[in-house]
Amino acid sequence: MTSSIRFAQRMSREILNLFPRLGAARILRQWTGSYDVSPDNSPILGGVDALPEFYLACGYSGHGLMISPKVGEMMADLIAKNEKDSLLGNFELGRFEKTEGPRKETLLIG
Repeated sequence: MTSSIRFAQRMSREILNLFPRLGAARILRQWTGSYDVSPDNSPILGGVDALPEFYLACGYSGHGLMISPKVGEMMADLIAKNEKDSLLGNFELGRFEKTEGPRKETLLIG
C-alpha cells in the first residue's frame, strides 16, 4: 500500500474532466488505504451462521459508496427487525462454499 505521483496525476486528469473548475486546486498530500475485495468482487452481507448475532457488511470492491445507503437500510432491517431482504441471500458469506461457486459481479443491489 503506497501512494504514487503517477496515481495522483491520473486521478487529477479524471477529476478535471468532470470538474474543470478544480484546475486551480493543488494537491498537498495523498493517502492510501486497504481496498476491500471479495473473491467475486461483490460485497459480503448478512449474518454468519456459526456466530449468532454477528453480521458482515464488507468486501465492497470499490462499490461501497454507491450502494451503502441501500445496504445500510437492509442491514438495519436484518439486525433490528430480523427482516431479511431477498437480495441479501445473494451476498451471504456461505455463497463461497457452494459447489458451483460464486458468480463474478453479476449480482446487483437495486
